[in-house]
Formats: sequence, C-alpha cells, structure tokens
Amino acid sequence: MFGWGIGFVAVGVLSFVLPMLGRQLILVTLLGLTGFGSAVAGLVLIVLGFALLFIASQRGSNKSPQSVGYAKSQSASRVSDDASGADTTKQVQHEGITANENSRDEWFIQQTEALLAPLAQVVDVKLTALEIFKSTKKELAALKDVDMYSKCVGDRIVSIPSDMLLKRLAAGLTREDIRNYWNQPPLMQRIQSKSQDFSIFIAIKNAEIARLDVIEVIRNRRKTRLWLGDPDTWDPSMPVNKGFSDEDADIYPEFTMRVGIWASNVAPSEQTILPSKYSSFNAMVRHLIRNGIV
Repeated sequence: MFGWGIGFVAVGVLSFVLPMLGRQLILVTLLGLTGFGSAVAGLVLIVLGFALLFIASQRGSNKSPQSVGYAKSQSASRVSDDASGADTTKQVQHEGITANENSRDEWFIQQTEALLAPLAQVVDVKLTALEIFKSTKKELAALKDVDMYSKCVGDRIVSIPSDMLLKRLAAGLTREDIRNYWNQPPLMQRIQSKSQDFSIFIAIKNAEIARLDVIEVIRNRRKTRLWLGDPDTWDPSMPVNKGFSDEDADIYPEFTMRVGIWASNVAPSEQTILPSKYSSFNAMVRHLIRNGIV
C-alpha cells in the first residue's frame, strides 16, 4: 500500500504539472484526454496517493511494537534453545565419546586412565579406559546386593572376625591396610583387577604377534612386576607357574598401597636391580614385608 501511495503521488504530480508546461501526460480518466482532464486527474491521484500513504503509516505504527516484541521473543527463544542444546551436549559427551556420566564417574575414568598409562604406546588409553569403566559398571549394576560406590565395606570386614581377615593378618597386613583397601568402592577394586588382566592380555597378544613363547613371556613378567591376587588360588602345577614356589605366589591386593609407598622412596635404578636377586617380584616383596621394609 505504501508503494502504491508513492506511485499515485508521483503520477499525479506529473499529470498536474506537465499541462502547464505545454506537455500532457496521457491518462485515462472520466474527464477525457484534455489537458484540463489530465490536471484534474493529477489532483485526484495526488489525493489518493497521500490517502494510501496515511493509511499505510497508521497500520505500520500499530503493528510495529507487536512485531518488535515478537521478534525479540523469538530471538530470546532461539538463544535459550541454543544454550539448552549446548548444556545437553556437555552432559552426554566425554572427550568426544558419548558417556552420560556424572563427575563422580569421571573420577573413576581418570583413575582407569592412570592405571593404563604404561600401555600408552600400544593402545588408546582414553578409549580403553572408558570401555573398561563402562563394562565394569554394567557388570556391577547387574548385581542386586552390591553398592558399587560404597566406601564402608572395609569397616565391616575388620570389625567381624573371619577366616578372610585372619589369613590377611597372618600374611603381614594390618587392619588398617585391609580397611583402606576394602573401603575403596567395589567399582574401583574391579577396575584395578581388570586393568591388570588387560595388561597381561596385551603382553600375550604382543608375544603372539612376535611369535615368542607366551609361557616364557608371562614367567618373565612375573619376575619384574607385582602380581596381585589371592595366594590361596595359586596353582604351582600350571605350566606358567612351573619353577616357582609359594614365595612367588600372588600377593593380596591390600599390599598395593604399601608397595607403592616403598617404590616412591626407592631410586628407579634400585627398583630395577633388586628384583633380579629374587625368583620373582612377589618373592622380593614378601622378603621386604618380613623385614619390615614394606
């Protein structure tokens, strides 16, 4: 309507002015094609044009506040949606991998990454740690009577006399060692076990690729690394255990912290040389335990 108003005014002005200059703008009007007719038609068009402009301006002023308000609300809505979308994205991603985990679970993932750090040259540590964490959590979630985040199992173990407690005390552990280990969430304990198993798995696969004797590779590994587990399950008749004795058997995982403290206070060169004086790393640890060093 605004455009039509401008057009009518322009044509009206020409129709009115040109006859005065001896020219005539041909217009079809009820008054004919005379100069007088063109002039009158021009006045009519001017009036009509201004009328259309006035109507258009009135409509624009009435509509403008609503339009602006609507545009602002739509813009705010889009910004809100974008912000909400960004928050959702942060919640479901863990360094590029979908993992709808809270900050508590992220701590477990970080601990798993630390356990797998020595394998950084052969595996994707972050991806592998996430997979181990997720599979372990899924397994524990299927157990009805297990609170995978519980931090009080150790308190119960040391407060109730049991065969399990007595065997560990006889092996040189203290009640505090046992409490500290078992007060770790079951999720962390299972992750530690799985990380050790995965490390052994990688060693076996590498041995197979290199066409080495897998049994010998595992035997050599036992001589240079702490081997955790329940010594009661030790089977000296297994091919991989032949030539070893009970001194080389698995060591209770409750000793892990004490061995770690010892290692942090010993020079790396000594940690490399000392195990070679024993039949295995576990045999060395048992000797250090008996002598009060670990």
